[in-house]
Amino acid sequence: MAAFLLLKARDRKMNLCPRLADAILDRRDAAKVEHSLLSQLQQRIFALAAGYADTNQAAALANDPMFKLACGRSLDDSALASQPTLSRFENTASASDLYRMSSAFIDALLALLQKRHRAPRRIWMDVDPTCTPTYGAQQLTLFNGYYDTWCYLPLVFTISFDADPRKYPLVLLLRPGNADAMQGVLPVLRRLIPRLKTLWRKSHLWLRADSAFARSDLLDWLDQQRIGYDIGVASNGVLAREMKEALEVVRELATRDQETVTFYLDTLYRAKRWSRPRRVLCKVEVVHALEKAPRDNVRYLVTTGTSSPKHGFGRYYGHSDMENSIKELKHDAALGRFSCSRASANQFRAILSLVALTLVQGLASSWKGGELRSQMDTLRTCLLKVAVRVKETARRIVIELAEDYPWKHRFRRCALGLGAVPI
Repeated sequence: MAAFLLLKARDRKMNLCPRLADAILDRRDAAKVEHSLLSQLQQRIFALAAGYADTNQAAALANDPMFKLACGRSLDDSALASQPTLSRFENTASASDLYRMSSAFIDALLALLQKRHRAPRRIWMDVDPTCTPTYGAQQLTLFNGYYDTWCYLPLVFTISFDADPRKYPLVLLLRPGNADAMQGVLPVLRRLIPRLKTLWRKSHLWLRADSAFARSDLLDWLDQQRIGYDIGVASNGVLAREMKEALEVVRELATRDQETVTFYLDTLYRAKRWSRPRRVLCKVEVVHALEKAPRDNVRYLVTTGTSSPKHGFGRYYGHSDMENSIKELKHDAALGRFSCSRASANQFRAILSLVALTLVQGLASSWKGGELRSQMDTLRTCLLKVAVRVKETARRIVIELAEDYPWKHRFRRCALGLGAVPI
């Protein structure tokens, strides 16, 4: 399969799998080791990126010639790791291993992004939780009343730059199904912020999140670190009373003109548990749609920005794309395949999903003339799920594409751009 040619080249360019493998302490008897940590890690990540999420499927590909080449073996070598070996590999990672793996991934991705975005004016950080239902006896799987299911509640951090709409998933933290919104947020930010400030000294850092994160401890810490923020605020009686008059005016205008009317306002507001008053932006809107009754749409946003309320909401709307980033992680990178009984093994799988998505996303710059918005599923279908013929001679290995492959020119451009020859 041609997928492994491109994925190997992409990994070699980022030096990602070797860095992750170095972060794992090998506790095995060296005399009995047949499959290195690096080989097993590449086997799991490359298979996941190519759409084979389960260890059973990865083991079925253990004799695939392209897969063996990508994992550092020759065509004549023995098969890659079996399903039991891969399962043991996933379950041996300790908390320290996972911490080092996460740090290695962050360092590798940030080093790559620094070359692509040398002097951004603003770096956006977005954070959002997501529900991943569980169906077994996994550690930390608990019932969540909001989602009405037994689940994990992973926390996803992404970063993006200026007006570039693409978000780069940077941290994926597995949490119990009943985790509080703030669980793990500040520890991750304390690790992440110094690295961002070191790499981009003149850039302004800005955090965006929904109303579950409008907590005093987070807001105070962001103020102390001089980090800007746009964070949603849940509606309450105090804010509703302040916006009552404006809402009545908007309702009257919407009824009169038979169209949607929106007012943007701001106010100084202090929640009971906030340490001080803060600027809160208000969007007072009545949505008027054909054949439907008018609907009130009132939103609140706490911010450090000084621009107009309308511009402030425009900044915050960039956070809405988090849903697409999470959907891509869950549907295309198999985030949520948390079938291991140990929570540490499921966190290990979460890191694998993050790495697989990063490798495939890196192919987008060579696809469609540099378009960066191609989804992982599109790239996988057009560039990775491609059959090839592998021929070995005395001096080289030749990989042949089908003559009628419709995207062969794009594949060739992508392969040469990544330095995919030789493998």
